[in-house]
Amino acid sequence: MIVSRLQRVGAASVGALPPLGGGAVGEADLLRARLADSVWGFAGVAYFVGGRCAGWLLLSPPPAAPAELAFEPDAAVLTALRVAPSESLRRVSKELVRGACARLLRAPRPVAAMW
Repeated sequence: MIVSRLQRVGAASVGALPPLGGGAVGEADLLRARLADSVWGFAGVAYFVGGRCAGWLLLSPPPAAPAELAFEPDAAVLTALRVAPSESLRRVSKELVRGACARLLRAPRPVAAMW
């Protein structure tokens, strides 16, 4: 039986996320992760299948989101989502978004929306 699980990603571990689906963590992602971690206590989630990272998702508070976009001040902005090419994009991304939303509902600072 293959075991799958979600894991919280803190700002300190963002740089260690594998480059999945052609995208690696960039400098802007690291800066946003620090801010997200200070606001919600985590910067994103990673999904593991059989001990291997199948995908990861990073969040950002609106002040750190790209400037050309406008968001509510109490929103969470999805800034990066990567899925391993060998995994089901639909299944893994659904698990990542579900896991991030569940953690945001328990975050110390309320979140009104996720974009």
